Amino acid sequence: MRILLFILLIVLSGASAHSQYYVDLERAMRVEVPPGLHVDSVIASFRDTACMGTIFKGTGHKKQKVYLGNGLSTAVETLLRNDTVAENPRHCTMRVNALSVWEVEGYASERTYCGLNFELLAETDSGWVRIYDHGATLLARRAAGGNEPLEALIARALAQGLSDYSRAQGDGRIVPKKLRWPPITGIYDGSSRDWPVLQVGTLARGLYRSFQDFRYQRPDATCGFTVMPEGRDPSNPWAKVKPVKGCELPEDCWGISDGKDAYIKMDGRLLRLDRSGPVFTARIESEVGSQAAQAVVGMAFGLIGGAIYGAIYGAMTANRVQPVSGNVDVELDMLTGSIKPFERKEADMVTSDHLFVYDGACSMDTTLEMYVFGGFEAKLQRGGHHWLKLVPRVNAVPVEFSAGHGAKSVINIHTERVGGEPVVYAVCVESKDDIRVERLSEEAAKGVVRSLDPGNEVK
Repeated sequence: MRILLFILLIVLSGASAHSQYYVDLERAMRVEVPPGLHVDSVIASFRDTACMGTIFKGTGHKKQKVYLGNGLSTAVETLLRNDTVAENPRHCTMRVNALSVWEVEGYASERTYCGLNFELLAETDSGWVRIYDHGATLLARRAAGGNEPLEALIARALAQGLSDYSRAQGDGRIVPKKLRWPPITGIYDGSSRDWPVLQVGTLARGLYRSFQDFRYQRPDATCGFTVMPEGRDPSNPWAKVKPVKGCELPEDCWGISDGKDAYIKMDGRLLRLDRSGPVFTARIESEVGSQAAQAVVGMAFGLIGGAIYGAIYGAMTANRVQPVSGNVDVELDMLTGSIKPFERKEADMVTSDHLFVYDGACSMDTTLEMYVFGGFEAKLQRGGHHWLKLVPRVNAVPVEFSAGHGAKSVINIHTERVGGEPVVYAVCVESKDDIRVERLSEEAAKGVVRSLDPGNEVK
């Protein structure tokens, strides 16, 4: 009996070890930090030992979670090699906000990718600033023996991000932006991520060679084109592009926009992304045998990863993915530029909704800082608006507005009203010493909500 129990423990321990895959970045080639830059430390805005993704490998398509050996901060910091020659380099902290790896083998194809987002932050006499924000998804290179190792892929993603910083520095595109709070390990400061693509009402028409170009609305408009839907069904999210005569579209572009919708490129095809406020989504059919299903399984230029693979091929029994039919809602990850399953956050939670609008007719155009319960909530500029969704509370909720070093205006809002139309407030700044917050009537509030420009929403 003891022998049988011992054998069982060995089997169980082996199965447990096999369910995890550790990536050792010490096996990768060191990444050179660009001359003139010195990365003093690396922090993660999430749990340092968190899972980095999922791989489906081997006979039976076994699902394994991916982890970085030694934790993210130590692993990445060890991988970087700072320039020791340059005098007076710019010292910074690298904050990693997203690092995900996915590897899928079998069925239709094999794809491995790495999604990465990091910021370079520097401390100045007046506080912390962001000097660079990099986001990209990188497809693994193919080799005779298979895809490049995950260690090499992560190292290459970091090297590409630092190289992009170096180019931006050379082009004069580095504009430091002040942070409200100093960087803290384990905390993601997403309140100041006001990428231009989320601020504009209409997307700039043209070709986007990279996700960075899309986020910062820097299209290449030198080549004319027409976007045409595939088939006659207007709800079909797939489209194709036809360049004007004498013009060729590059093969390595990230996506395009016709001035109305955004399209992400996938193996010569285009997937339309529908915009709702700051979110870009799409619905992909996943019936077995369909072209869409083949795209999702791995033909999607590496932008659709293991999470959607698992969703579409659905029920996982005995560690094997079984094909199923249905649709999958996906969204564009604004940190890395990859496509991921759409998360309907707090969909079933009843909240008390309050909308604050910085009146565009105000005589003063400044930056309003908004605080809830004394904590930073958002920054508003004239014409902008912010949705505040609160779980109902017994006591009133203090909301404070301030403009620079001027006066402050504090109101107390009540949350007993839930569901339905939001309570709307007009905020106006007549001077730095005169900030007015007025609750609108229900009729006026409905008119304001109908006329909102999603591009002016501040998250």
